[in-house]
Amino acid sequence: LQRGKKSNTLNKKIKIGFLGRISEEKGLEDLIKASFIMINKNINHSIKIAGDLKDPRFKKYTNDLLKLKDDNKFINFIGRLEEYEKKDFFDSIDLLVLPSTNSFEAFGLVQLEAMSFGIPVIASDLHGVRIPILYTGNGLLYKKGNVGDLVKCIISFKKWLKNNSKSNIINSYQKHF
Repeated sequence: LQRGKKSNTLNKKIKIGFLGRISEEKGLEDLIKASFIMINKNINHSIKIAGDLKDPRFKKYTNDLLKLKDDNKFINFIGRLEEYEKKDFFDSIDLLVLPSTNSFEAFGLVQLEAMSFGIPVIASDLHGVRIPILYTGNGLLYKKGNVGDLVKCIISFKKWLKNNSKSNIINSYQKHF
């Protein structure tokens, strides 16, 4: 190895995305906390959070998230996406994370959208939320609210991806949904 070159496979940037409502049941504080843990572990990553930052119903929560993010340069809130912008969003990420915390959270259609573009998903292991991953095998599940477990899934994602191509993800998605 050349001096200054790192052999650690974690140095290739993991591009993580979230797309959805910016509300408490989505568990975004766990994703932000996971980013700080990854920074401390020298895991190169970026996180794009897409969702309406101006929704008055969730203004306090949004402000709390922005404070929690503080000056974390690895996290970018990109705002609400129009339907035609979703392809570019999915093309720009390696992985979708759905860190839902509400056990009444439903199915999570955004997972199917991601899989239709060949993007795998890490989601909390909640009854409705886990269904797309269980049926397709297109991702990993972690224990709801367990930020350390979320980080382990993100780290193991690189190994998972070696065995799963975009076309395999799309084929499995189409077979089941």
